Amino acid sequence: MTIKHFDNKPDWLAYRHSEKEDFYGASEAAKTCDLLPYAGCTSADLYMEKVGLNPIKDISDRVRVRYGTEAEEHLTALFALDYPNVFKVDTAPWDVLSDEKFPFIKATLDGYLEYLPDEPWTLTSPTGYVGTITKGMKGNYEGKTALLRKKDDLVAWEQAAPDYYLAQLCQQLYVRREEAKFVFINTLVELPSYRKVGGEWQESQFNYQQIVRHVYFLDDPVVRASIKFVIGNVVKHHKQVKARQMPDRAL
Repeated sequence: MTIKHFDNKPDWLAYRHSEKEDFYGASEAAKTCDLLPYAGCTSADLYMEKVGLNPIKDISDRVRVRYGTEAEEHLTALFALDYPNVFKVDTAPWDVLSDEKFPFIKATLDGYLEYLPDEPWTLTSPTGYVGTITKGMKGNYEGKTALLRKKDDLVAWEQAAPDYYLAQLCQQLYVRREEAKFVFINTLVELPSYRKVGGEWQESQFNYQQIVRHVYFLDDPVVRASIKFVIGNVVKHHKQVKARQMPDRAL
């Protein structure tokens, strides 16, 4: 793994755009796997951006994207506050980590974790895998915000991170696999709430918010299989871009 340091977002973005054919960030992993449930986010759409046939979409001014960006440091601070003697939490928000074998596979992490106590901590992952974190063990940290539509979405989040976010976590773990043995995803989920007024249900003026946290382990067979699937798709997509061969998926 190699690390390229940038001091600010504009410089980081400029580098990312200048290297677009050879820069597959972890947030793009789900696109190469066609896991995102949104229009314009398929592997074919990503191909069109990489080869310059479509402009790279700038969604930074969207309300929820801006909210998530501005909430990030506060979510990280809350996580550190909740685990003051458990994790050392460091951030390097504009560092680009590149894989040694596939340098086009990259990651920028929300945080770096190191476990501090002498007493091991055994945790169960959403996959059912039971892992143990020991003193000095390092991991990744990812912060998210998610605006949900219905209660079933909240129930699903409480069970596991969505596959499109898991793809991102898998690529981040892959790039840092020599150091990081686990990843925490720390998410502020938000759901419209309702109250009964005069016998009728009305949407409340305040949304319901909840912190949901999950841990995934590098040694988990499910995670290893997921990493193989994700990295395989990223490598395949990069080859298709270099060969100017459109992915065999619908636009």
